[in-house]
Amino acid sequence: MKLPYLVFAAFIGLTGITASAHTHEGTDGDAMDASDVSTGVPGKLAQAHRTIAIEMNDAMTFTPSHITVKQGQTVRFKLKNVGAVEHELFLGSKEAIEAHRQMMVAHPGMHHEEPNVVTLAPGQTGQLIWKFSTAGTVNMACLQPGHFEAGMNGTITVVKVGAGSTQ
Repeated sequence: MKLPYLVFAAFIGLTGITASAHTHEGTDGDAMDASDVSTGVPGKLAQAHRTIAIEMNDAMTFTPSHITVKQGQTVRFKLKNVGAVEHELFLGSKEAIEAHRQMMVAHPGMHHEEPNVVTLAPGQTGQLIWKFSTAGTVNMACLQPGHFEAGMNGTITVVKVGAGSTQ
């Protein structure tokens, strides 16, 4: 009986989501803490270095599904759900994605908009602004039940910027 509580506690610990609500509204990143700071921090539109358009579709893909950015860049992801079902873009580590995936399976009606997650209804557009502070790989996934398992995921490669480089 304690296993569901342990899974939930692990999810809370990995993502930083409060247990008080299943719906979370984000603003431009000022009002909320990042759910997975190992991948970066919420960005501000005025500081965005570039905009990357991503489409989400019912073939369970992101287009594009592989992106490269520079360490320190703030990116505005301009998102569009071109499918007939709800999709989301979740940025995070493999561990955070797995914890969130398990929570979505347990609570399929869960809807949230935190700094590293945007859920979009069919035909809806939205944005996610993120500053990639750490070099490495950031994972992106749609964690609506069954979507990740069907292949709706991708990667963002964050390239380390040299000491004398400019962004």
